[in-house]
Parts: sequence; C-alpha cells; structure tokens
Amino acid sequence: MVTAAVLVDLRGAAEFPGHRHQRRGQQAALIEIGKRHFAPLKEFPEASAFWWPRFTRIARWFASFEQARRAGITHLDIEAGGIREIPLGDDKFTLRTRADRIERRKDGTYAILDYKTGAPPSDK
Repeated sequence: MVTAAVLVDLRGAAEFPGHRHQRRGQQAALIEIGKRHFAPLKEFPEASAFWWPRFTRIARWFASFEQARRAGITHLDIEAGGIREIPLGDDKFTLRTRADRIERRKDGTYAILDYKTGAPPSDK
C-alpha cells in the first residue's frame, strides 16, 4: 500500500521530524514523498484519481498532528527496539519489540505510538 510506503520513507527522512519545520513544510515534504510512491499509478488514472486526493488529505492531517505532538515532547525515538529476558524457572522467555515512535513528554510521561501500516504479525 502506498500510504505504508510513504510512512516507511518518512521514518528515514531525518529532516522531517525537526522542530524547526512548520506544518506547511511538513505537508510539502509528505507530498513530495507521496509523488514518488504514486508515480507508478500514472498508468492507472482511475486509481490515481481515487487515491491521490485521499493521500493529500491525510498529508495535511498528519502535518497538523505532527506539529501538535511536537509541542509537547522533549525527545523522540523512531523505530525503537528493545529486548527483555524474563526468567521462567530454569528457562527464560525473551520478549522483543519495536515501537514506531516513543515520545518523552514535557510532563515526564511517555507516549508509545505504533502505526498500523504493515502486515499482521506472523505465527512465530
């Protein structure tokens, strides 16, 4: 899905998350990333006509969301992973995780966001 690809691309865009960016700049950055991912749909004008307006609406919303969230955080980790070993008698259980976004809020609390853009977890 194009939206998932855009979010993955956005995670790698180090410039997007900076506090110095205003909402309009963030929206423009998303639109440019979206144009790259929508380019293959040019051969399917009906798909492009259906999805592009939705994507631009989401880009506007996400830029506003991002600007509002940034105002309340002091630190941001993207794609943060962790491992915790939990002893179980003579054995241990290993818990592995990856959060799309962990925010340290100005009030000292944390917010963990997990964007649902990929495939469901495997049965492993």
